[in-house]
Amino acid sequence: MSKIRTKADVEFHSDGRESYPAVNVKVYKSLDDVDFTYFEIPEGLTLEWIKEHVPEGHLDSLFWETCQNEWEMIEQDAEEIFGKGTRLEQQGRSGGWACVTNLPDIENWDAVMLAKWRKFARYARQIADGIPEQMVYSIGSNEYEIWKNEQAEEAGLHRDPVSI
Repeated sequence: MSKIRTKADVEFHSDGRESYPAVNVKVYKSLDDVDFTYFEIPEGLTLEWIKEHVPEGHLDSLFWETCQNEWEMIEQDAEEIFGKGTRLEQQGRSGGWACVTNLPDIENWDAVMLAKWRKFARYARQIADGIPEQMVYSIGSNEYEIWKNEQAEEAGLHRDPVSI
């Protein structure tokens, strides 16, 4: 995402009818880009474990589920920043653009409105960039913890669930 300094820096996207101020929320990172040492996850969860134990089809479903959950965060941010009545639409082939409707025409934006847009664009992009990490959190809380409990049970050990 380039720096938004002026109204001319605001990107727009069109669904074929009308063009709206928009943020590119395509996910460019993958699980391969996650730094497993940077954030708190269950001990022992690694990219190698995920690739060995989580089927590709499940990872794909988890990706789309995570995108949907994070989209709800972007919607909340839009309403918080721009106020009630603001609508957010997903546009593009895979919904990779967050288009904000019911905003004043960009010609009427002042410095305050441009600052709000900058804030929204930054939040939306950060959420999109964090999708792989959110997937790892989900895997850690679900598949990995279940697997660890099964391993402990097979070994005849009792494990208390650990929360992340």
